[in-house]
Order: sequence, then C-alpha cells, then structure tokens
Amino acid sequence: MKLFDFEDWELTQDSLKDVLSYNSNTGEFHWLVKPSSRTHIGDRAGSLDAKGYRVIKIARKDYKAHRLAWFYTYGEWPARDLDFINRQPDCNRISNLREATKMQNAGNSKARKGLKGAYWHKREKVWWSNLLVDGRQMFLGHYDTEKEAHAAYCKAAKAKFGEFFYAG
Repeated sequence: MKLFDFEDWELTQDSLKDVLSYNSNTGEFHWLVKPSSRTHIGDRAGSLDAKGYRVIKIARKDYKAHRLAWFYTYGEWPARDLDFINRQPDCNRISNLREATKMQNAGNSKARKGLKGAYWHKREKVWWSNLLVDGRQMFLGHYDTEKEAHAAYCKAAKAKFGEFFYAG
C-alpha cells in the first residue's frame, strides 16, 4: 500500500477527517490513510508522551489528541485550555473535554503529594492551607492537622472553582 503524501497537506477540519477517523464515544483516532511504513490503515493513531497525553504526528508536526478531538468535532481550535473532566489525559472522549482557564484547569488537578492545599510549615510546626488564585497564593490559615488544612482548602476552592473543583 502506498504512503499518503503529506507534502502540500494543510490542516483543516475536512483534511483532518480525510486522514483520521474519530470515535467521540471512545475518544480514539484511527488512520484512514497510511502515514508511514510502520503504520497501517485502521491503526490507532498516536502514542503517549511522558505526561500521559496522546500525541498524533501529522505531516511531521505533533498534535495533542484532545485538541484534535475538539477541532475535529467543532471545526475550530479551543479558545482556552482544555480540561479533562475525569483528570485522565488519554481519555479524549468529547464529553470528557471542556474549555477552561488555566486557573479552572488547576482547580481540577490532582494533588502532587499529600492532601491538596495542605502544607507542612517546618519552622512553625503547623499545617498551612493555601489556594492559588490568579497566580498568587491566598493564605487560608494554619491548622493542627493536615485534614483540617485540607478542609479549609476544599471550602475555599469549591467557592472559587465551582464545577471545576476537585478535592483530590
């Protein structure tokens, strides 16, 4: 089978639909053309990057699959960041994607370690609670336990982030 010629190819919604199929229920893209010698028509497109996002190479350029899913479905690129409602970066179902500001996206993120919003203050030997708002740390108080600091964070974050709030 002959390789698809991407030489003068330009990305539009129609040209994307000519080379890839997208299943909005599974979030998977599959090749409709043969883009390389190792890839076959029907193969799942892309691979996972170090952060768990699926990346699809088209015409020697890398695209994040969640952004392609949005473009494929709506015919335009998202105006803001895209947030994964279930916080799984390879779950590219269109129903799992929503536009978000950077702050809203952060509100739906997982804690890096421990309970979200709770930080041990070594010098004072108490738990502090902070919330990042518009690039600035908002101090929420100091507490005897990590759970109390986390509860303070959850209360403030729920009020600030609304539907984007995630306690994790």
